[in-house]
Amino acid sequence: VSQRELTRFALIEDQFASVSKISSGYPYNDFAVSNEPLRGDIYVSIPETFAARSISFFATTKKGQVYKFACRIEPIAAQQVFITNPALADNDAARFENTGEPDEVAVRLIQAMASDALIDGYEIRHPAGFPSRIGDLEVQLIADYRGSSLAG
Repeated sequence: VSQRELTRFALIEDQFASVSKISSGYPYNDFAVSNEPLRGDIYVSIPETFAARSISFFATTKKGQVYKFACRIEPIAAQQVFITNPALADNDAARFENTGEPDEVAVRLIQAMASDALIDGYEIRHPAGFPSRIGDLEVQLIADYRGSSLAG
């Protein structure tokens, strides 16, 4: 987290509902963590007098998940941290992959890849890479889709 500026934590496909932390009892040596209820984000600020090198707190989401945060304090600019839970995404990916025969699901995956569409539960990466030449054929990875049991 930023030592002198705000750090924002935001969930992908969920929102934080509450945060919990232990107070040190000394206002000059206590960090602030607050939940912004409209967007469901968490904001953390560290006072100049804070002596510890790290902080920890818990947050509960609107979907009932509990996350523990253990963060080092660094002399960096304001940060935004976006959080996703791959375990929850696996359920969405498995649902997509189990909605038909394997060949039908493979065709739907290929169609989604061809149109650069999002699939719930799939991790989609767009790696920066150079084309490779194999004889007269030039190929380049544009996107990598990874689900529960399928990849493309």
